[in-house]
Amino acid sequence: MYKLFIILEIIFILFSCKRNLVENIVKTYPDGKKALVNFYEESDSAKSVKRQVKYYPNGKIEVEGNFEDGKRVGKWTYYYDSGIKWSEGTFENDLSNGKFTVWYKDGKINYNSEYIDGKPDGTWIFYDETEKPVKEVVFEKGNKKSEKKLE
Repeated sequence: MYKLFIILEIIFILFSCKRNLVENIVKTYPDGKKALVNFYEESDSAKSVKRQVKYYPNGKIEVEGNFEDGKRVGKWTYYYDSGIKWSEGTFENDLSNGKFTVWYKDGKINYNSEYIDGKPDGTWIFYDETEKPVKEVVFEKGNKKSEKKLE
């Protein structure tokens, strides 16, 4: 019985710590559809933006991601106006950090890349329209070190 009580208490704590985000429509298109929506925590009197979603005129999401202290953080995803992902990667302190993937309009991978503090770093692999690797470019701290075609 004691174990059950502890488990239920942990579940209660986890759910009570959940952020309640409030939607704030910042811009709309002439037809009334959402263009830009910011989200802030219900308990935040300053209404600092925690999440943002930008929409195309057709109603599909153009870009979505999170903010911390006014800077992009975590995963950000960009989309084509068809709704297919265009690119996705992570940010720290408003700078690209980590792995990014960019897709063609048909949803196939265009290239995989890496960044450190907003600068290209590591091995980038480029693909043709059939997702066959065709080029490898190596970066170090923003400087291109090598480039080779893959066969």
